[in-house]
Amino acid sequence: MIAAVLALALAAPVHAGCDDADAFVGRAEQAVLEERLDEAGAALRDAEVAFSCGPLAPPDLLVRFWLAQGARETLLGDVRAAAISFRSAATLAPDHWPIDYGIKPYIQYKAASELWLAQGSVQLHPDPGMRVTALDGAIVVFPAPALEGLHLVQVGPSAQAMEFASFVRVQPDEPTMVLTGLPAPAADGSTSHEPVVRLAKPRMKVRGPGQRAVRIGALAVGGTAAVLAGGGAWLARAQDDVMREQTTQVDLDAVYARQQAYAAATWGLAGLSVVGLSVHFAL
Repeated sequence: MIAAVLALALAAPVHAGCDDADAFVGRAEQAVLEERLDEAGAALRDAEVAFSCGPLAPPDLLVRFWLAQGARETLLGDVRAAAISFRSAATLAPDHWPIDYGIKPYIQYKAASELWLAQGSVQLHPDPGMRVTALDGAIVVFPAPALEGLHLVQVGPSAQAMEFASFVRVQPDEPTMVLTGLPAPAADGSTSHEPVVRLAKPRMKVRGPGQRAVRIGALAVGGTAAVLAGGGAWLARAQDDVMREQTTQVDLDAVYARQQAYAAATWGLAGLSVVGLSVHFAL
């Protein structure tokens, strides 16, 4: 059975740069050392964003990220979360403690590094096609085996340009499904993109009394289509919750196909709305 369905594509704040993950982790490390824990948390969140749009994350940077996160969680008193972060760091780089965060975080780190971990797996949905896929900074093919705990999943057109990243928590003996939200591959395996609505320039030449009727009709069509497009977008988004409830791959695929149908209808209605409103204001 599928243990979890995650839709965690990271939305980048305007202040987070796609190539600044190392700088953000450095800020988090310094903030933890000075016990500026809110600033450390913000820097770690910025680093997460950078992983979603910059190059492939180096494993040593991930180790530093998890150590800073674990030290911050220890200082906040969240020992359980700190153990998960520290164990993830120790899995990639055993006995690696480059920064002296203090005796209490170090004791927590040593205890976490001794924990025995069972194995689970990570799957992606939809099929990434020809995109580069990576787990913890290493290029792999999904589904991929992974020890229980935190892992970074990245997907992008090349190792230098990720377009999706998500930290996922793998559970033992069960697959973890990650919904990337990326367009499914075309029949030839290449990746498709969101449809682009191209509008022809209105060429209606209506004069006299009929012009008012046409403008009113165009406004009605445009407004109705806009309302329906909003409903379609809401239905498409609502399928994320439905997908989280599915326990088999077949059911998940069926709900995902329904979501794509709602999305396609939303784009079509949005295009019709723009045409109608354009005609209304052009006359």
